[in-house]
Amino acid sequence: MYEFLWFVGGALLYKYISKLFKIFQLFSFFQEIQLQIIAMLMAASNDLNEASLIKHEMMVEAGVPPEEIKNVELVDKSILDSWKRASAAHMKNATPSYFQPLITFETWEEATNYYEQLVKK
Repeated sequence: MYEFLWFVGGALLYKYISKLFKIFQLFSFFQEIQLQIIAMLMAASNDLNEASLIKHEMMVEAGVPPEEIKNVELVDKSILDSWKRASAAHMKNATPSYFQPLITFETWEEATNYYEQLVKK
């Protein structure tokens, strides 16, 4: 009789421990996906900055008046800042509710800091 109880106890313990491991793996997987998404957004941001610099150089070479170049730069910066804010907010909003507590950032700066801290580990 004791053998049967040990068997049932072991089976139940195995069931719960395996579920805990699955949950841990799922959270680790989510964190890795989150880091890759942030890396992709950071790369896109850098590319957009580079494109803006090239655009500025081309406008100078084309002889566009400095006031107009400055206005275009302000518009480009505003658009990029809006894109960054929207990207950070969308990551939180598009995440399923049971994963949202794992997202510890609200702004673009917090997201990039989070990425840099985890990548350094």
